[in-house]
Amino acid sequence: MSITNLADVASSALRSSFVEAADVVLEEGKSALMGLAAASIVPLLAKSSASFLAAFALACLKAFTDSDESQRIIRKRLELICSEPLLTGLEQLRTADASLVVSQEQEHFRRTTYRAALENFQRAHSFAAPTDKPYIWVLRAATALRIEGGEPEAELMLIQFYEYAEKARTEMLASVPGLKRQEEDLTAEANRLKPDGKGAGLFMGSGLALTDLALDWHERGDLFRRATACRAKWKEAEEKAEEWLAAAECARSLTQVLAKTREVLEAGGPAPNTRPQPDGTAGAAPHG
Repeated sequence: MSITNLADVASSALRSSFVEAADVVLEEGKSALMGLAAASIVPLLAKSSASFLAAFALACLKAFTDSDESQRIIRKRLELICSEPLLTGLEQLRTADASLVVSQEQEHFRRTTYRAALENFQRAHSFAAPTDKPYIWVLRAATALRIEGGEPEAELMLIQFYEYAEKARTEMLASVPGLKRQEEDLTAEANRLKPDGKGAGLFMGSGLALTDLALDWHERGDLFRRATACRAKWKEAEEKAEEWLAAAECARSLTQVLAKTREVLEAGGPAPNTRPQPDGTAGAAPHG
């Protein structure tokens, strides 16, 4: 499926990063992961929430910063007031992710750079069109997960993305029946024509019958082409709906993992597993 807008970029990045991160922490492995229901995945991921969320954030941010297609869309379609902070934030992410951390000063620089990127994404969100906001929601969520104390913003952004994904899926599925009816009507109309050329020889001299026959064949071919186009559209809509469903499930699972982690911390317990360090490795989990 070709990617034509920023919402598609966000959906693809979220889905692939979720699977990649889950595969990092689940003993079952990726093949087993794909067969698990969402309700079964969340408790497993919550047991290693810090490692899972860190792996998700890193994979997701890499997907965004490596995507030449998304940056082409940003430069071509977005107003400067929105594209400038987005592109600046993406460049800041590259700087933060490329930074080596061997001292407290370097760690502070990386954290500061992540915060600056998040501020740019927040600014871009204020000027973004509704169809571009899913891209910024996922960007903000992944960036916030790289900042200490950023989990509440990440959870809020993922909730908003989930709601958008559910709406997008519903709209895609709603278009399918009408497109199928159009395909059936066009095909039926084309089959009714069925030019056979009988009697054409009677008017061969004038060419009238041959002209009519040619026009019939041309019209029939056009009807079949239009029917084929309708078929391609409803198939694409069904595929898109499946993609949005998967993206919505991933976003919901992420918010549930964040919620479970928050509940543990609010109860005074240790965060599950370990807390990711600025370089992406794991360190001691904070308490309370």
